Amino acid sequence: MFVTRFKFNCMLVALAALITMTFAVMTGKAMAITAPRTETLKVAFLEVRDARGNLVRVEPNFPWAHMAVSIDGGWLHAHPATGVEWVSGAKLENYGRIAHVITVPNWFKPRLDLVDGFIGQGYDQEFSWNNQALYCSELVAKTLGIAPVPMVFDPQLWPRSYLRFNGLPGISPGLVYRRLIQE
Repeated sequence: MFVTRFKFNCMLVALAALITMTFAVMTGKAMAITAPRTETLKVAFLEVRDARGNLVRVEPNFPWAHMAVSIDGGWLHAHPATGVEWVSGAKLENYGRIAHVITVPNWFKPRLDLVDGFIGQGYDQEFSWNNQALYCSELVAKTLGIAPVPMVFDPQLWPRSYLRFNGLPGISPGLVYRRLIQE
């Protein structure tokens, strides 16, 4: 979907450049072309509340528990109920309130070639960096080319069973946020 359109736009730019060079060589005149606009990537951080209206936290000192990356005018996210899916902004709000959006700095080298393969993958309950399933911050980090770090599951916020994942490679919404705003 997005990657296919992105590749098509790249082919159009290359074709236009070839035509321009051919025209310039044949006529001795330069010809201006305008490249198609490419979308600026954004990351949304969502405030999630439980059934009683309490704020859900997945890490200390960070208020947002879910995230998504803008792709092709919509949002790509991974959720336990759906796995990886592309949704509209209105549908993303079903998973929490979009509390903050960051434009991805241009020094990131997004891996848009991976996006089509992510859609339809299951949600990763094991928080493993090395399997096919994805959790929300892993999906965003892999799309943006952000490397994993050793995970830390706070025992005040997570069930005891998750503590076995401490030290394994992964990433949290807060770490992605800090990486995006660090420079």
